[in-house]
Formats: sequence, C-alpha cells, structure tokens
Amino acid sequence: MKTNMPWTLALALAAVGVYLILGPVPEGLILERSIPLGAEPWRPFSAHLAHSDPGHLLLDVTGLLLVGWLYEPLMHRRMSALLSLGMPAIVGAVMLLEPAVTAYCGLSGIVNLIVGAGLVAAWRTTPRDPLPILFALAVAAKILLECLTGQALFSDTAWLPVHSAHAAGFLIGVMSAAARPAKIGGIVNPQEDTSMTSSSGPRHAKTGKPIDSAKLDRVVADARKASDERAAGYREQALKLYDWVCGRCARTFTRENLRELTVHHKDMDHDNNPPDGSNWELLCVYCHDNEHQKYEEHLAALAGGRVAKPGVAGKQTTHNPFEGLADLLKKDS
Repeated sequence: MKTNMPWTLALALAAVGVYLILGPVPEGLILERSIPLGAEPWRPFSAHLAHSDPGHLLLDVTGLLLVGWLYEPLMHRRMSALLSLGMPAIVGAVMLLEPAVTAYCGLSGIVNLIVGAGLVAAWRTTPRDPLPILFALAVAAKILLECLTGQALFSDTAWLPVHSAHAAGFLIGVMSAAARPAKIGGIVNPQEDTSMTSSSGPRHAKTGKPIDSAKLDRVVADARKASDERAAGYREQALKLYDWVCGRCARTFTRENLRELTVHHKDMDHDNNPPDGSNWELLCVYCHDNEHQKYEEHLAALAGGRVAKPGVAGKQTTHNPFEGLADLLKKDS
C-alpha cells in the first residue's frame, strides 16, 4: 500500500533518529562558520536535524508537528519546494545577520518558515479559517518580542536560541508563499499577481486582452459557491455511509481531524453523485492528491501515445525469426 507521509512528520522522525543515533550536536551535521559550505554542502540542510539537548529536540519536534497539523493540509503540494528553498536560506540569514554565532542547529527556523507560508495559504483559503491565521499572528508577535528584548520565550536549552533564525524563517515563508500567484482557469488572479496589470486593468495571461474583473469575480464566486454547496451535500452523505477511514492508507479519523478526510469520485466526475455512494470513497488529503496526480499522468500518457487507448488494438507482430528452423533441423538429421 502506497502512502504519502507528511513532510513535517518525516522531518520530526529524522530529527529524533539523528539524536538517538548520533547524540547531541553531531559535529558532522551542524552548521559551523569555520567550515566553508563549498567543502561540505550538506550542512545547510543537515543542521536543521541536529539538536543540543533533549529539551531542544522535544520543543522543536512538538512545534513542528503542531504547525504541520495546522498548515500542511493547506499547502502540502508546495512543501518540498518551500523546504528546499527555506532550509539553506535560513542558515544563510543566520550567518549574515549574526556574526557572533559560530554554529547553528535545530528545527525552530523550519517551524517558523512553515508558519509564515501557512499564514499566506490560510489567508488565501475561502472560507478563511481563523485558527491558523490567529496562531501565525501570535507566533509573529512572539518573534518580534524576542528580537526586541533579546530574551527567548518558552525555551530553556543548552544552546542559546538564535532569534534571527526564527525571524528569517517566518519572513522567508511569507515571501515565498506570497510570490506564488494564484491562477484560475489559466487566468492570473488580478488580486494576487500584478505582472499582467496596467493602467487599463488586468489582462489575460496568454492573449493580453483586458479582463472584466467584476465579471470574473462574479463567475469565480458563483462557481465556488456552487462547488461548496455540492461538496457539502455529498460529503455529508458519504460520511454517513462509510467509516471514517482512508481507503488507501487506512488512517482513521475522528471529529478533531475530520477536515483532512475528503470524498474521492472513483470516475473523476464530481457531478456523478448517486445516493447509494457507489461512486464515492473516503481518502485523506494526501492519498486524494496522489489519486488525481496518477489520473493526470495517465491522461498525459494517453495524449502522448505512450498508452493504448481503450478499444484500440496495438500493432501485431507477424514476423517469426525462427520460421523454417524445424525443416532445417530435419535436413541435417
């Protein structure tokens, strides 16, 4: 059975494994200013998995799992790009902004990176859930207070916390998420991307023709409202018909995390909603995304001719290289 492990859970397990195997502050993994990055380029990534003591590890892992629960469902498709950019950017900011820091390790920068990106993702979500937004704003206030006072909140570790890592992680997360434009049907959303705007208003990304923003907003709002009403109807019915278990990874859900359990249409037709639920199955957000990705890859393979279309027979091979071999053997005998 194929499952997609959340990035935050994978990082938490990796950090725990590093500490159990290598102990605190492993010299081969932490970031040291005296070692050129060109000589050991893995350190900007591995430093985040190393910790100074059990308290440091527990604090970072707990925070990572919490922000993963809050924000990863909102942006799990972009987590790999966010982490690939954020991990080296955070340690680079620490080395640049904190000349007195000779070494760095820990996941706290990554925690704040996810909070910053999650704030933007939560703000863009319709309807907006206030909990992720309020939590991110509270974290931002904590970072600001720490930077102003120089005192760490909720932290008592062997190594002094590096406040610039927290601030840099949060800001990098916000900027990386905000820089990604939202697109609807091939049209750049004029509210989130100004690259196609001019004095005459927003323009189509491909044709360059002016867009009626008011009409576009009405169409999008009506489509979202209809989609939400339709989804709420069949989702409520599906949750009554089936156990709250993912049909792929067998993960069990409760009312606390039921928002991560989705309804998947087996034939990929969201308008096909028979009352007996025969076209539905419950999948977690990760397995649901994986199913749609496989379907898109299948369509791309069909379009590229790499997969035979249903009902179309492939070319048959008629040449037999061993034809007449039996007659030759009889002659020799």
